Amino acid sequence: MGFFSKDDAVPTPVSSAAPLAPLSLERVTEQLDHEGIVYFRDEDNDIVATWDNSAFWFMLGGGSNEFLRVQGRWYATLDPSRKAQALELVNSWNAEKLWPKVYIQLNNQARLVIMTEHDVDYEAGLTDEQLRLHLRCVISTSMQFFEHLAQTFPEEWKQFEAERAQAQAEGKAS
Repeated sequence: MGFFSKDDAVPTPVSSAAPLAPLSLERVTEQLDHEGIVYFRDEDNDIVATWDNSAFWFMLGGGSNEFLRVQGRWYATLDPSRKAQALELVNSWNAEKLWPKVYIQLNNQARLVIMTEHDVDYEAGLTDEQLRLHLRCVISTSMQFFEHLAQTFPEEWKQFEAERAQAQAEGKAS
C-alpha cells in the first residue's frame, strides 16, 4: 500500500542538461530552418511546408500556446465511393501505429481528404532536441502513410499527378 500512502516528502526534481524553454512558432521555424525545410506562413499565420505528395501545417493551440499540432494532408483526394476502403485503411493504421493519428474529411467538392495529425502538450516547455524529434517523427511517419496511400490508391495518385503536371504546364504557358 506504499504507493497510495500519504508521504509528505517532496520529490527531488530531475535536473536536465538542457533547459526547458516555452514553445513558440519562432522555435518551430528555427528547427525547420535547421532541417533545411522550406515553408511559408498562411493567412492564419500558421507555418506551412509542402512536399511532392503532401502539405503540413504547424500550429500552436491552448490558452498559452502550449500545444503543438502538426497536420499533414495527402494531396490526392478520393471519390466518396472509396470511403469504406479508406476507412479500413485509416482504422488499420490507427490500430497498428503509435502515430500519426490519421482520419478522413469531406472537402467542399464532396471529395474525401486524408489527413494526419500529431498533437503534444508542452506546457512545461521543451528542449530543442525534443522539438526536433517531434517534427522529424510526425513528418517521417506521415510521409510513410502517404506513400502507403499512393500504393493503395494508385489511380487517384496518378490522376492528381496528371492534374498537377497540366496546371504547371498551363502556368508556364501564360
